[in-house]
This record gives sequence, structure tokens and C-alpha cells, in this order.
Amino acid sequence: MFLKEEIFNFVQKHKDDDIHKLLLSKQELSGEELKFAVQQIEGRQRVKNKLPEWYNTPRILYPVHLSLEQCSSAETAKYKASLVQGDSLIDLTGGFGVDTSYLAQKFDSVVYVERNPDLYQIVSHNFKQMGLNHIQTINSEAESVLKDLELVDTVFIDPARRDNTGGKLVSIGDCVPNVIELQSIFQAKAKQVLIKLSPMLDLTQALRELDYVSHVYIVALSNECKELLVLVDYTKEETKNPQICCVNLGKNDQLEEFSFSLNDEERIDVGYATEVKKYLFEPNAAVLKGGAYKSIAKRFNVDKLHPNSHLYTSDRYLSDFPGRKFEINEVLNFNKTSLKKLKTITKKANLTIRNFPSSVDSLRKKLKIAEGGEKYIFATTLMNEEKVLLVCSKLTN
Repeated sequence: MFLKEEIFNFVQKHKDDDIHKLLLSKQELSGEELKFAVQQIEGRQRVKNKLPEWYNTPRILYPVHLSLEQCSSAETAKYKASLVQGDSLIDLTGGFGVDTSYLAQKFDSVVYVERNPDLYQIVSHNFKQMGLNHIQTINSEAESVLKDLELVDTVFIDPARRDNTGGKLVSIGDCVPNVIELQSIFQAKAKQVLIKLSPMLDLTQALRELDYVSHVYIVALSNECKELLVLVDYTKEETKNPQICCVNLGKNDQLEEFSFSLNDEERIDVGYATEVKKYLFEPNAAVLKGGAYKSIAKRFNVDKLHPNSHLYTSDRYLSDFPGRKFEINEVLNFNKTSLKKLKTITKKANLTIRNFPSSVDSLRKKLKIAEGGEKYIFATTLMNEEKVLLVCSKLTN
């Protein structure tokens, strides 16, 4: 598979153009060639920020929209590659090959498996364009390849999380391949298995259904949860209390990490604030997804505002707290007098709801303040069930 020169030139010429206008206007290409060229232009535009290495490799081919939507970003793929290493790896659900390409940098022998023949051809071509010549590509079902597989160090698998109608699946047993049913053959064929799952998945359910889990990685990118990674390690004694690693990948290789165990989280007695102190702390999305509500309070010695608020306060500034950090300027009771005072403080603010009986839109209309600016307002509930507005200034390290 390759790009004809006239198609390649067309893509380069129109790489930043509106694809809908290209399809509707007269062009030097037509029919299937035009549709294919536009698919390439759309693919390049979609990966420009998500996969800059792909974007900057001119003759990379791009599949249909769904495959690009589901593939990892460069940042999350790099992080994945930091978790495993060894001599041999097989990616049983290769997709667009992003994860394979980064994982391949840690292994001498790498096999990419993809059941879709069109996607398989595209990725086989792309690996050659990127100089990844040590990756063997196979067009087959994962289950078929597993049957004849010799022992490998690591299996990577990213089960399809959409049903036949395109709807999203979040139960691990509903995904394809079904990793629950494949556990016995995994144990016979691999030393460890890295499983990529939906961040919408119920973590406790996954841990009940999977054996030999040593670590769980909840990965957020710029404070948005992207992936749930489960590392199954058959070389270690089985534990039912794996480490939960909450990771937030930021700009310029910044990294926030917080680890805890679910057993410890259950046993911790957390302290609640009797008053709002000087600083407010909001855990990042990965910590919140992991449910480390009490563990983070104990680790950083901060007081929780309310069992259901997941906001924390302290008179000490904690620069290494994994999340957003604020200085509290005003604590306003949610009443008419305070609402009038708010209007004198700011006409514009970033509004957040945490355990408060209103939506952001409804509250913004009631407060009559515009979106944005340098002020942050948290509408929340304190331990005594009092509803308050915390007017804050955001702090950076």
C-alpha cells in the first residue's frame, strides 16, 4: 500500500483546507481517489496535536475516523511504554499502532496483531515509514494468534469498547476480546499482561474479575481521564490489594503521581474541617477517579470539607499536592446578602460545583456573573451542611 504521487501532492497542497469544501468543489482528483485523499487530509488534521510524530512523517497513511478517535495520544502511549520492558512483546489488538510503536522501543522482538485487513495494511506501511522494521505484523484474530504463541515477556491488549451499533461498552466482560475468558491462556503464554480499559469502567468490578493484578494505572491527560491500565504479573505472588497509581500528564512532560491501595483507603479515618482555612485543594481527575478521597487527606495532612465534596483545606500551602491549588479570598454563605457582596467582588469568574444543589448554568444565571477571568468560585457544602461559595485565586508552583 502506498500513496500515488498525484494523491500525495494533493494532500500536501490541501493539508489545511476544509475537507467538506474539498468534497463539494471541483478538484484535480475525483471519485474514489478524491475520497481517499480527503480521508488522508482529515486524518492529518486530527493527529496534528495528538500525534505530532505521525503528522510530521509525510507519507503516513490514515484510516477512517473511528480508528483515530480510539487510538492513544503520544503522551499516554509514552507513559504506557514506561511501565513494561523485556525481550518480547505482542500487541493483540494493534489498531492504528500508536501504542505498539512506543512499546516497541522497550523490546527486541515485537508482534503487532490486527483483525481488520485494511487497518493492518495501513499500519504495516506506516511502521516502515517510521523505521520500525523490527515489528512483525499479522492480520488475524487475537484468539487465533494466542493459540500458537510461544512464551513472551509481555502481552498488550486493548479490547474494543464499542458494540456492533457503535455504542460504548464499559463492562470488561462485554469488550472484545473478552480478557476475562482469556486469563488462563494469558498465564500460560506470558509473564505479564498490560490491559488498556475505558476510564468509565468500574475499577472495583475489574479487580474482582481479574487475577494476578499487581498495579492499576489511572491516566489523565491535562486533568482529563483517558485510560485505565491494568498490569497483570504472573511472576509475582497474587495479591487482592494492588497498588492504584493515579497519574496526571501535563504540559512539558510535567507529571503528577499519587499511589494508594483500596484496602488502606477503607481503613483510614479522615478529619473534616470545622472551618475553611487559608488554602483550598482540588485533587486531579485521576485521583478522583481512583477514589483516593481519604488517602490523599492523610498523606498531605489536609482537612476534607465534607464526605461528598472532595475538596480539602489547610493553612499550609502544599506545592506538591496532585491537583489544583487555590488561595481562598472569601467564604460567602449562600444567601441574598452574600450574593449582593459577590457582585462587588467580581463580575467574572470560573465556576465549579462540588456537592451543591444546582448546575453550573443555573447558578451562573442566579449569580449573574460571566465565565472566565482570574477568580474561581467553588459552590460546595461544608461538614455542617451549610452551603457556601468559596471565592479563590488560583496558585501555580
